[in-house]
Formats: sequence, structure tokens, C-alpha cells
Amino acid sequence: MWLLCTDQLRKFKESTQKHADDVSESETRFMANCCAVIDNLWLHLQTAPKLLGMLCEGLDRDVIEAKTADQLKRTIRYAVMELEEQLRGTSLERLLPC
Repeated sequence: MWLLCTDQLRKFKESTQKHADDVSESETRFMANCCAVIDNLWLHLQTAPKLLGMLCEGLDRDVIEAKTADQLKRTIRYAVMELEEQLRGTSLERLLPC
């Protein structure tokens, strides 16, 4: 009986350790991917003023506002798509919008 209990305890500890390692590795990879997405978004937003200046030269205020909104939406959409790609196949995939 004692042997059975210690064997079950050993299996439980091994299973717990395996899950702890998997979660840690997954969390690390997920955080690295999130940082890459945020870094990419930041790069796009840094270039936005220059890009918008080129796109909007000689246009009136309403057209500039529309172009600015469009560019920011596309930048954010790209970052979200990149993050969705990273989440596919993980347990966090269920958090993605349909």
C-alpha cells in the first residue's frame, strides 16, 4: 500500500513539474510574441506622421482626418492580425473574436 501511495505521489510531482515547465515555456513564448507585436505597432505609429504628411499634402482638413483615421485603423488591424496569428493553436485562441 505504501509503495502504491509513494508511486502515485511521484507521478503527481512529475506531472506537476511537467505542467509547470510547459506553462513557463508557453508564457515566455507568448510574452515574446506580444512584445514583438507591440514593437511592430510602435514602429508603424512612429512612421505614421511622415506617411500621413506625404499622403495628405495639399488636402483639406476633412480629407486629412479621414486618411489619418484610415491609416491608424489599418495599423491597429495589422497588429491585431499579427497577435491573432500568434494565439492560433494555443489555449488563448478562444479569446479571439470570431
